[in-house]
Amino acid sequence: MKTIFIQMLLWSSFMFVSSTMDAGPRNSPTSILHEEISSFLQNRNLSFLDKESEMVTVDFLINAKNEIVVLHTEGNSSAACNYVKELLNFKKVKFRQAKQLTPYAVKIKLIK
Repeated sequence: MKTIFIQMLLWSSFMFVSSTMDAGPRNSPTSILHEEISSFLQNRNLSFLDKESEMVTVDFLINAKNEIVVLHTEGNSSAACNYVKELLNFKKVKFRQAKQLTPYAVKIKLIK
């Protein structure tokens, strides 16, 4: 009887632990923010790009007015970095951050 009770206790704890362990939210806050930022860049004329595609890393904050404040852009093309900075700087977002002035970094791929 004692072993049955221990087995049931172990089984129930195993079921509880396995049900609470998850890989994380499928739509994490940063992925939602990345999707919102990428929507600003869709359907734009990128004919100024030298290559077919460019990667730009954007470091930014979101201020109290829910505006993106671009701190730094990094990439191989200065034209692509300047374009992304001008397009995103002080752009309003719907993203609600848990803590104000949290630094974010997003990688953006611009395709001609």
